[in-house]
Amino acid sequence: MTPLKLERLAAASGLVFALLLLAARLLVGEPVLPELQAGGLVRSYYLTNGGRLAAQGVLAGLASVFGLAFLASLTRVLWRQSRMPWLGPVVLAAGTAATALELASAASLSALVEFRQAEVLGATGGNAGGALALFQLYQALGRFTAWPLLALVAAVTIGGRSTGLPAWLTGLGGVVALALLLEGIGPDTSLGPITLYGFLAWVAATSLLLTRRRRDVSDEEASSSAVA
Repeated sequence: MTPLKLERLAAASGLVFALLLLAARLLVGEPVLPELQAGGLVRSYYLTNGGRLAAQGVLAGLASVFGLAFLASLTRVLWRQSRMPWLGPVVLAAGTAATALELASAASLSALVEFRQAEVLGATGGNAGGALALFQLYQALGRFTAWPLLALVAAVTIGGRSTGLPAWLTGLGGVVALALLLEGIGPDTSLGPITLYGFLAWVAATSLLLTRRRRDVSDEEASSSAVA
């Protein structure tokens, strides 16, 4: 496989990343706040949806693989075509940090499910504190993820014009960056649905544009070779 085809696949992986995360979010509803006492109806969410939450974690893990490939493609474009060389390292660092935080958030939610299932064998009044702590960790990690994502989207938006990205995509990036900023300074919650879906739409659109650009470059190089 030629390097050009690898670049094209890396660019297209952003679309796969967006679809996997969308499927993960639609698979099961947003986790609810654990009750502060043993038993109760709220706890049944974690017992009933244990399998779906586990599948959601698997989808998030797969999405991170494709997300890193897309991140590599995006970083390469900025390094090669942007007039601001610092944008590439910012995108690479921010994307890697966001991926790590997202995986840690999924792991904390998985731990919460296991904790709740273990309570069935020996529920006590003190168990609620542990469940609440895990839920707050899940929320905090989700909230912190907004900051590296903000750096990622803002860097690509800033360098968009120098890399030839269309104005509508940079405009969408500006809106998503603002939503991520509000998410980061807002309540203690993970990424809200509107912010998440906006970010995924931005990733999918960027991925498709970069894939098309790779195809255009491939055609131009093929034409040049034929002429030579």
